[in-house]
Amino acid sequence: DYVSKKLKDIGLEVNVDRCGHEFGSNAGNVTALHKAKNQSGSSPIFLAAHLDTVKVNGDILPVIKSGKIFNENRECILGGDDKVGVAAIIEVLNVIKERNIPTGDIYIIFTISEEIGLLGAKCINLDLIGAKYGFAFDSDGDIGTIVNRAPYQNSIYAYFKGKAAHAGLEPEKGINSIKAASIAISNMKIGRIDKESTCNVGKIEGGTAGNIVAENTKLRMEARSLKLSKLGKITGDMINNLKKGSKETGAALSYKIIREYDGFEIKEDEIPLQVAVKAARKLKLRPRAVSSGGGSDVNIFNSKGKIAVNLSAGMENVHTNEEFVKVEQLKKLANMALEICKIVIK
Repeated sequence: DYVSKKLKDIGLEVNVDRCGHEFGSNAGNVTALHKAKNQSGSSPIFLAAHLDTVKVNGDILPVIKSGKIFNENRECILGGDDKVGVAAIIEVLNVIKERNIPTGDIYIIFTISEEIGLLGAKCINLDLIGAKYGFAFDSDGDIGTIVNRAPYQNSIYAYFKGKAAHAGLEPEKGINSIKAASIAISNMKIGRIDKESTCNVGKIEGGTAGNIVAENTKLRMEARSLKLSKLGKITGDMINNLKKGSKETGAALSYKIIREYDGFEIKEDEIPLQVAVKAARKLKLRPRAVSSGGGSDVNIFNSKGKIAVNLSAGMENVHTNEEFVKVEQLKKLANMALEICKIVIK
């Protein structure tokens, strides 16, 4: 509501969708259009950030000390991920209006529920966004860092069903599903597989009591890779090990594989990367294109036909109560976004 009002006050056309109702949110994605009054002749672009943060466990009381913005309540996050991106974009739109700076049309995408699986981006209707090229501000590192490559991710949900029995009186009659899961996990290569790939077992839940042979055990796992072929191999190896645990114990196995998002790679000759590099150099920053091991809304935008990069927003120690943003980085972030808007794209 706050962001929508800010955008309307600037004079933008604002739309709030009902995507959140599909997955239990009480909010919607905010999209808007800055229709340039002083046209530069540039093709339209979009700027993006996400509105949600990770869970807030207390009051957020922003203060500035020693050139840093942090939460005075040190028991809680600052929420700079990704409020800094939202703040910078709104500031840039204000500056463009105040100074009548020539630009092309600028579309704004503020998504919801990014932190819990890019849900807002997955749901959003990008037909409303009449721009092919985009720039999201949702990465760490110094301003000038450009994420032009990010991984594919599979989530794997596995369920072992054994047979309950009294663990002291007749364990022979039971089939221990936790043992099946343990055999599977012990044979998996977990962690960093290579410089492009990772694998993780993130959650295991099973059993009911210490004196009962565990009948049911659930696993939640993931695999990521910059290369789809590697993702397929890692996922296949994980499934094979699940089957091994099932076979050795007699526990029944069921599983499902969900593609959470596709990877992307924006090459040097593609416009968003060229524009980001040019903007950084104009500000005398050092542009640096990097690969990321994490996903973002940009993965979804690219999979839906847009061409976009993810840029650093200057946030540090995100998702922790030690989170902060340097004031100087926030200024550079706004200047970076402004320069991107000023560059003419033919």
